[in-house]
Amino acid sequence: MANELLPAGRGYLYIKTESTYATDPTAGATNVIYVEDFSWSYSQDEIPRTGISPGHPGGWKSEAGTKHLSFSFTCEIRPQTITTANDADAPNIDPIFRGGGFVRTSVASTTDTHAYVLDPANHESFWMEFYAIDEDNADGNKVIFPGCRCSLSFTFDPGGRIMCSVSGLAVYNAAAGVTSIGAGAATLTYSSDEAVMARAATLQWSNVDNSDAMYGGGSLASPGNAVLVRSLTIDCNMNPVERMGLTATNGVGGIRLAPSGPPMASGTYEAVEVDDFDPWAIRAAKQSMHNRLIFPAPTGTTTTTTVLFYGQIVGEIDESEADVRTWSIDQAMRYPEEAVGASPAVGVAPTQAFTAGTNQGLPLAVAGITSGVLAFLFTTPQ
Repeated sequence: MANELLPAGRGYLYIKTESTYATDPTAGATNVIYVEDFSWSYSQDEIPRTGISPGHPGGWKSEAGTKHLSFSFTCEIRPQTITTANDADAPNIDPIFRGGGFVRTSVASTTDTHAYVLDPANHESFWMEFYAIDEDNADGNKVIFPGCRCSLSFTFDPGGRIMCSVSGLAVYNAAAGVTSIGAGAATLTYSSDEAVMARAATLQWSNVDNSDAMYGGGSLASPGNAVLVRSLTIDCNMNPVERMGLTATNGVGGIRLAPSGPPMASGTYEAVEVDDFDPWAIRAAKQSMHNRLIFPAPTGTTTTTTVLFYGQIVGEIDESEADVRTWSIDQAMRYPEEAVGASPAVGVAPTQAFTAGTNQGLPLAVAGITSGVLAFLFTTPQ
């Protein structure tokens, strides 16, 4: 039927990593991504012409200016069982990680691994196609977003899913835009993998500058988990920016990622005696923290999810939540470059590795990774 409505909750989204920037990598039904709260915006600048004229008191007809494409959505993290450590068994949001500033290193060994480390410069991009379907699944619109890059943030609410919030820009080139489709809903291959839940995690929270003192008891190999994390949010602070240029057909030559500051982790922690953990003293001493959270494999897979980062406490507030004293602690993700034992020394370009060690380093023993402050690790024991 003609003129059917396009309900907001009907449609689907293809996302695939581009091998050549802003060039169609031929996304298909197997590249469908489960998303929530999807929205997008198309706009075009108006170039006013305000020349004087006796017959044009409102100015002359304006020119059409630069076209812009933006989008936002949230999605789950859904790992697969890793058997070959390549694109085929990467987690569902692999293109989003890579378009959001993370570099993937995949290793097939006794523990198959996909490791994503936030990188300030080495950025890939993804191609996105949104299909809005009408009430009868008979017609709709197709919107193409080439050359996408995005900012990412992650929320960890106890008992819920680990959610990724995505906000990005696309370059408006000859392939971009909105077209009508008449084939209705496609045959889609949604993954049956389950989402990672924010529960039953193992927390390793230690002080780099204090002989890896373990907060919450235990050791790196066997943490006590006595420091209870009530909530955690990670903001990568990698903002997409349009590259304006005279040689670009539409005025926008591409989308780049520009760090707006250090990645940040904001968490709420149950307060304990300061003899056990003193955030004020740690902040005053400019000490670096190891943060490592290991989430168990969801139903249907044996792949665990690990989140780890270096953090410097830059804010703490003593408050209460549900009649319990808590700390709201902000950590800026920065390299531990203390004068003693630092490798390299203070002032030298950081190369502290994400590897197991007694002082520097986090337990991410993956070949090819030499530095980083934030990483997501997906591992399947063989």
